[in-house]
Amino acid sequence: MTDPLAKYEEASWKEVPTYVQKLCEALGYTQQLWDNDKEPPACKKYFSNLSSSELAAAKALGYTQETWDADSESESSDSE
Repeated sequence: MTDPLAKYEEASWKEVPTYVQKLCEALGYTQQLWDNDKEPPACKKYFSNLSSSELAAAKALGYTQETWDADSESESSDSE
């Protein structure tokens, strides 16, 4: 399973395509979060707990329940 945003991992916010920025903003990303390698609270939620706008953005970015929840699980286990 690959993270759909992995290809932008090393990119600054300004290097990320505008349409991807807009989708990421729907998930709560800002330029400051992105450029400081931080994630918004939505990234710690399970797929089934995302709001309708977060869910639409996640799907548009290429996430499935499996890929999103795999990232969420690793995030929550990292913080424990």
